[in-house]
Amino acid sequence: MNLLVNRLRVVYLVDLDYTIVNTETTSHFLKFIGRQRSLLLLRPLLIFMQLLTLVLFRLFKTGIDFQKYLKLKVCLRNFDEALINALAHRYVEMLLNNNSLLNKQVLRLLAQARKNHCLTVLLTASISPIANRFYELGFWKVYSSEIVYRDGRFHRLRDLHGRKYTIVKAFLKLREIGKVVVIDDSPEREVIEIAKRDRRLKIIQPACVKNDCEAETT
Repeated sequence: MNLLVNRLRVVYLVDLDYTIVNTETTSHFLKFIGRQRSLLLLRPLLIFMQLLTLVLFRLFKTGIDFQKYLKLKVCLRNFDEALINALAHRYVEMLLNNNSLLNKQVLRLLAQARKNHCLTVLLTASISPIANRFYELGFWKVYSSEIVYRDGRFHRLRDLHGRKYTIVKAFLKLREIGKVVVIDDSPEREVIEIAKRDRRLKIIQPACVKNDCEAETT
């Protein structure tokens, strides 16, 4: 990474769901594009998948969200990459124009951070067609769950669920970084444990971001 030493000393790693926007974007997106019926029919299986995800995480520390994968596989299987991207663009436009869904306090904090020459990074388990649209808000980098296509159609998901802490650790290893601030409504347990050991890592709940909060620069 090419960082400006002595200027870019603080990195903000910001979640998307219930942090920048007040919704769970993957499911909300599927409803937005008219897949409610498919989601309703899946409900019994989705409950089982949610339990399976929890059990496997406890046993093997796997970060796969089977419930999210099943939703995407069923709802997007007949959509090609161009259509998914176009629908995601429309969805994000709707989010950005809906004041009830936007967390304006977090957006103000990020705007102030950029003025103070801090890096702002979107770190979310939401799917890449949605997350990448937020790059235009001024994020330096976007990390998300990546949709993998085969023959132009949805094939599988490289899920970031349960693995965001790996990105946090990578930034803390950079000698140019003096501080990492994570803004997340539900930080991973590993991130919380890292914060206990490394004083350079600070965790902020979105609800604790105040109107007059100024970005730190040291």
